[in-house]
Amino acid sequence: SSRFSSTCFSPADLDRLMGQSCCSNNALEQEWKTSTESVNNVPVLHKPVALDALDTATCYDGDYAVVSTSDGSVVDVMHLRLGDGVGSWSALGPFGHADKLIWDGKRLQTGGTSFVLQEDGDFCNGSGYVIRDVAKHWSLMQKDAGSFKTPQSGEARKSLAAPDAALPLATNAYLRTTQNSPLYEALASGSLRLVRGTFVQDCWKQRKPWPMRQDMPESGFWPAEEACAMWQMYGPIFFLALSYAWLHPTMNDPEMWHLERLACILTEYRSSLPSMSIWLRQKGAVDPRAPGPPEDIGVFIDYCSLPQEDTDRGIMRSQEEHQQFVSGLGVADIIYGHANTTVLRITSVPTSEQRKYHFRGWPIFEQHVSNAKPGYSLKVFEFDDAFIPKNNTLHGLGFIMESMKGQSPQRSQQQFCAELSSRCRLLKEVSANLQLFSNPQDEHFVVQKYAEVWSQLARSSALTYRRVGWGTAEALQLAIVLPKFTQLKTFVLTNSAIGSEGMKAIVINLPRQIEELTISGARGEKAVDDVGLALSELTNLRYLDLSHSDWGDVGVQVLVSQMPKNVRVLELVRSGFRDRGASNLAGLFHQLHVLHVVFNHVSGSGTDSFIAALPGSTIEQLQLCLLTESFEAEKDRLIDAWVRAGKSRERLAIVDWKPPEVASRSVSQPG
Repeated sequence: SSRFSSTCFSPADLDRLMGQSCCSNNALEQEWKTSTESVNNVPVLHKPVALDALDTATCYDGDYAVVSTSDGSVVDVMHLRLGDGVGSWSALGPFGHADKLIWDGKRLQTGGTSFVLQEDGDFCNGSGYVIRDVAKHWSLMQKDAGSFKTPQSGEARKSLAAPDAALPLATNAYLRTTQNSPLYEALASGSLRLVRGTFVQDCWKQRKPWPMRQDMPESGFWPAEEACAMWQMYGPIFFLALSYAWLHPTMNDPEMWHLERLACILTEYRSSLPSMSIWLRQKGAVDPRAPGPPEDIGVFIDYCSLPQEDTDRGIMRSQEEHQQFVSGLGVADIIYGHANTTVLRITSVPTSEQRKYHFRGWPIFEQHVSNAKPGYSLKVFEFDDAFIPKNNTLHGLGFIMESMKGQSPQRSQQQFCAELSSRCRLLKEVSANLQLFSNPQDEHFVVQKYAEVWSQLARSSALTYRRVGWGTAEALQLAIVLPKFTQLKTFVLTNSAIGSEGMKAIVINLPRQIEELTISGARGEKAVDDVGLALSELTNLRYLDLSHSDWGDVGVQVLVSQMPKNVRVLELVRSGFRDRGASNLAGLFHQLHVLHVVFNHVSGSGTDSFIAALPGSTIEQLQLCLLTESFEAEKDRLIDAWVRAGKSRERLAIVDWKPPEVASRSVSQPG
């Protein structure tokens, strides 16, 4: 759009800036356009289509399609894209072809692994393979013993949302944007109003403080119906929630400290919308039918969005305004914790202000709630004392990426209350007259609202922390609350060097019913004995990924000896083992279905161990690297044994790989 002057980054650029790898997808070459292709004469659609339009359709979304067989009893994944994981895969799925997907009442099973319904509405297998937006169509599917069936035209459509479902999507207020959800109803009723981004920018241009809601011109608001429609279409890139510290008890921001900062933020945010729209559309947060990025955004600013009182001016809320205020306050937790809102934290205050952002009750609440936000990436931004608008030299997407705030571990209700007490004591050390809450009655309300947040969190079936960059301290903090997640089935933590102490604490405190576990890049190899012992107690574990830790041969031997008997998928990518470790892993061929061990030093004797274990084994998929001078011969030998054992050739991936030190020595050889 010509109204945006900044460069529109490609999804690959954005993923690179995010530290994530973008999957190949030809559909991105024609962004915002419909495209159709065919695989084995089965259509693969890149746009949503009514289910009644095709008898073979189970569900669709922008980049993924799940298509049923002709009898409707099972489904094939025709587009299975890698989500936040590393690497690029075939457009037909990570195994290079369509895989049958079976529903067992709690999860989808395919190719030796299973996909659990996540809180963001995706199905995920714990290491990044994601099927997007299936959950959006729950009410349009019906349950049939062990499978999905496509509803026929005119047939009664039953909801799959059972009490024991992996995610109670139909009752989770933090995820829904549909009618009858609390936040949607607050918007639709007008109890909560969203301010136009352009209005905020114009206020700063005219050097006029933003007005309280009763003084706001109607043109400064999004009409209720339009706000709801825009939120449903654009999700978190449209609905922004401001978290900040009031600087006056009634006038809020009279010196325009926050206004100046927010106007600058919104200018850069709006210029980044084309790129962010594409990226979040890929992630399922933006409707694929959206014609392009939104021209403007809606901002929740409590002073402008909810009816206020100003005793200095004699302004009190009417009965109707009081009801609107109570209704809006009632969804305060959802405003900041919803998967489809974006939080802007302005934590700076003037130096003369004694009560800083982190010593105020409401900002502490907003910070903790937004830390628990599902699908956290690109949805929380923080602007501290270092952000001075007149000195800003970053623009557009670069500005936004610089302001991304890393996710912190969730806090239990007890921990939240303890933190409030601790902050209160520290504040009293500054001045005995200072309080966390300007209105003491708010404290009880905030504690009660966080209790509601925690009750939702504690029922989570999945906890996913990708590339959060945690260390040991964060891991230990999370380990304290892990036992409270009594329904947890999937745990994912990647790219966080939590070390041996952190890894030991997390694995020991995982609920025993965990089924899928990914702890990648932890560097926890020194705790292998404790980790192995804790793993042995996870008797329901089916999927395990402990990649990117230097386990070595000894560590792999310990892990194999303690491997739970139900594990069917094991990933030990770049784990520092050699042929001895490969020999130990071959001993698991009788129970594993999938083994991924690329970027390890496997050569001749390791290949021998794998070949010897193949006959009569349950292994269905194997990915490995061979480090040998006779690569082609070893590769052919393994392929021949694999096929003779009755395995599918398509499920064996062998890569010729040399570690950097080996490759550099090879290049430097004379001649």
